[in-house]
Amino acid sequence: MYRIMIVDDETVMLNTLKKYIQERLPDCQLIGQYRTAMEALESFKKEPADIVLIDIRMPEMDGLEFIRQLNLLNIHYIPIIISSYGEFSYAKTAMSLGVIHYLLKPIDFNELHQALLSAIQKVEQHRINFSPADHQQNPKKLKNSKNTYSDNRFEL
Repeated sequence: MYRIMIVDDETVMLNTLKKYIQERLPDCQLIGQYRTAMEALESFKKEPADIVLIDIRMPEMDGLEFIRQLNLLNIHYIPIIISSYGEFSYAKTAMSLGVIHYLLKPIDFNELHQALLSAIQKVEQHRINFSPADHQQNPKKLKNSKNTYSDNRFEL
């Protein structure tokens, strides 16, 4: 099971992503939807996600600062940005913070699916490389499992 967190201040986007994950990614568990990065950060500290889908521009704390804060926790996760802003400076900063995909709104569901598959592969590779000693120190890490997905069609 792969644990996903969504952080976006737009309710429609939260609901759309939730529906997509629930209908198209049966081996993924949505562990939280948050309208603010502050709320998501507190939740992540208690229950880390494997994959975080995050908007850039939000009130209180933007998505890039949120990613910086998550990185300080030293917990393995895969960040994916979903944003209405395609400026190169955002993408450049996001890449320097470890973002593997920068998707633009409105969402192309084929791109989203491929980004999530890529993130799942990275999580899986991390699990394979995870040593038993590390697992004993951090039991919240998930067990090794295999997943493949092939259905990219999705409609609202």
